[in-house]
Amino acid sequence: MDDRNEDLIPEWQTKPNNTDTAPVTIEQPIKEYRAFSEPVPNEDVQQHQAKKGSGLGAASFILGLLGCILTVGLSILVVTLIMDWVNVDNNTFNMQDFKDNGNYPRLILIGLGIFGTMIAMFIGFILGIVALLQKNRKKGFAIAGTIINGIFVCGVVLLMAIGVLSNLAS
Repeated sequence: MDDRNEDLIPEWQTKPNNTDTAPVTIEQPIKEYRAFSEPVPNEDVQQHQAKKGSGLGAASFILGLLGCILTVGLSILVVTLIMDWVNVDNNTFNMQDFKDNGNYPRLILIGLGIFGTMIAMFIGFILGIVALLQKNRKKGFAIAGTIINGIFVCGVVLLMAIGVLSNLAS
């Protein structure tokens, strides 16, 4: 027999001519490798993936943000409109000149705009509360929207109470 094949067998395996030891065999399960296998589910990953963003919370936040921007903008517009007709020297306001120049329609439109933003922010406050009560949803936008809208709603209620109390006092 030819001994050349004997040199091709690795050292960790026994050679066929050696009868002193039993042949060593390595039995390992063959692993199956797939290019697109599914990952093993983890509890933390499942809990994180289970929470979706709250659409109501995002709507509440957007209504609050737009309401704040519009309210500030419209308030600045009212102040600039009225300040054009205030006499700085003696700190008086000439109502007749203000009426004659056609500023009432502008003030009415600005007032309707502020009233519209007040309604939108009240709706945003309700949406924020509903979004906070939803289960398995992220709460970030809901908290922010509820706080922004809640501050505005509380401010409007406070201003109405001050107006009613000042009217009753006089």
